[in-house]
Amino acid sequence: MKHANYNKLQEKIKELEDEILRLKSEETRSKLIEDALKESFAAYELLLDNIPGVVYKGYENWGVDFFDHKVEMFTGYPKEVFSSRRMKWSDLIIEDDLDAVKGATKMALSGNKSYLREYRIKIRNGQTRWIQDRGTIACDSSGAIRHFSGIFFDVTERKQAKDEITITKVELEQIFRTAADGMRVVDKEHNMLRVNDTFVNVFGVTEEDLQKKCYEVLSGPVCHTPKCPVKQILGGEDRIEIETERQRMDGTQIQCILTATPFRNEQGEILGVVENFKDITDRKRMEESLARSEANYRLLFSTIPSIVFKGYEDWSVDFLDDKIEKLTGYPKEDFNAKKLNWYDIVVEEDIQPVKELFKKALEADKVYLREYRIRTKSDDVRWIRERSQIVLDEKGELAYVSGIFADITEMKLMSQQLEKSHKELEDRYQEINELNANLEMMVELRTAELVNSEKKYGRLFEDSKDMVYISNKKGEVTTINPSGLELLG
Repeated sequence: MKHANYNKLQEKIKELEDEILRLKSEETRSKLIEDALKESFAAYELLLDNIPGVVYKGYENWGVDFFDHKVEMFTGYPKEVFSSRRMKWSDLIIEDDLDAVKGATKMALSGNKSYLREYRIKIRNGQTRWIQDRGTIACDSSGAIRHFSGIFFDVTERKQAKDEITITKVELEQIFRTAADGMRVVDKEHNMLRVNDTFVNVFGVTEEDLQKKCYEVLSGPVCHTPKCPVKQILGGEDRIEIETERQRMDGTQIQCILTATPFRNEQGEILGVVENFKDITDRKRMEESLARSEANYRLLFSTIPSIVFKGYEDWSVDFLDDKIEKLTGYPKEDFNAKKLNWYDIVVEEDIQPVKELFKKALEADKVYLREYRIRTKSDDVRWIRERSQIVLDEKGELAYVSGIFADITEMKLMSQQLEKSHKELEDRYQEINELNANLEMMVELRTAELVNSEKKYGRLFEDSKDMVYISNKKGEVTTINPSGLELLG
């Protein structure tokens, strides 16, 4: 009996040990499950924290539950406002977008229960944000909506960028159509894809011409050569700019600057070439005319003896030709580079009179003529005659002086020589006058003597008792005194 009880006790102990082992095994498994759940929940929270969207569970009455606090970052409202049903999601949706959101829901219900909706919401600070809403609809066996499971994304920046791209495309299209230069888009096969209005007007292109190759519509010397802009761009060049001559459809020639750049798609792949034609025909004519004018201008400068200059308040001066070196011994570059100014070579005694004359002109009609001396590089003194016009800026202040220099040294020397000669003539004239005065006195004295002698001899002629007569060269008697007449009877 005792042995039987012992066996039963052993069996009970064995059962207890087995139960203990089972409980320990279940405890271990529960611990593993608990750890796995904790790890899974941590991963879930990490996923929620890192995805850029807001995960939600919504209901047919627009109530919504959120699983993290990112909704507050999106809307400015904490998630508790929604979970407590104090606010519904429809309260945020812009009224104009609400019908479209409902329509997307109906379409999803009639299809595979998934939806993608984009609409606007007004957040707490009054701003409008664009939302992309992706989700699925869970229905019961009768087809009634149980809930919505989805995620919200803030796509405001993308929408704004898209709107900006749209606006930019419209602007670029308008710029292309109304650009002042002729423009066309050419594909890799030299087919013209598009042209703008200026291209049509400038080059006389018709609708039929637009179906032709680019070189058939506007041929030029580089067509069918390695220098063809289309070939160069397709060969890897980023930009080509050349000055070229092209032939219009009517056969006339046009001078233009051709700029070619790649025409790319959104992936950056080259689809063709954009060509810009700037008509410079008139400019080329003007350049040629200007070149002729400049040639005539330089010829004029080289032939006139005067030196044209442009001067400034600080006495610096710019010269337009090289004649200044012949006059002063200094090259024009010394003056133009401001290494030397005009003040440096004016004779010191003449500086003050030159300044005073300039001041008078500035206060009057801004025109002056002045003569003064300069000292050349070889230390010679030359006389200068300057004719100038003072030019003022918009504020009435001195801008510059425009004028000409003339070397009048020879004229001055001649003038001085003339003055000297004139003085000598005046002195000689004075001497002659004095000599004439002396001669006149001598003549007067001699005349008086002759008169006295004539009177004396006249009385002798008349009073002589002898016959006295006067005869001419022929021996003929012309005059006989009274005694002679009496003697002859």
